[in-house]
Amino acid sequence: MKPRHFLGSGDCPGDTTTDDCSCLATVLSFRECEKVVTGAVSDDNVWVWEDTGMGFGDAISTCFGKYATFTGRAVRSEFWFWVLFTFIVLIVLNIIQFTISSIGGSVLQLLFELATLVPAIAVAARRLHDTDRSGWWLLLNFIPLIGSIILLVWYCQPGTPGANRFG
Repeated sequence: MKPRHFLGSGDCPGDTTTDDCSCLATVLSFRECEKVVTGAVSDDNVWVWEDTGMGFGDAISTCFGKYATFTGRAVRSEFWFWVLFTFIVLIVLNIIQFTISSIGGSVLQLLFELATLVPAIAVAARRLHDTDRSGWWLLLNFIPLIGSIILLVWYCQPGTPGANRFG
């Protein structure tokens, strides 16, 4: 169960399904209004916010823990911290490759890429699930440039609030 924070009670002016921050931001001011909107739940006219963010270490351990889990959902922070982690490690391995030896560094880089290939595909599929899209949309990567741009836009979009067909 994710922690829930009390926002306030009373009637929310305007549309209570709110696609923007205006309604919930007037109830209680938050710096990260997007979290309020995407995690907002109304129970008997009391608005609460479910904490859906994930830290860097939690995201890495979750991705390795769900090594080949293609079901469920991944919040944006989980996906983007995974991308950051793999990017940083690959930079470090490239530095090792160019400073120590070209053979040893490239072997380490190849081993890392093989070890993280399945979790990278899995977290990408779960990220698409969070936006209510099938993981099969990852096949767009085979369309040069256009497919990657479409996926990048989808990865940046907020997840669907509440449950969707993937969890």
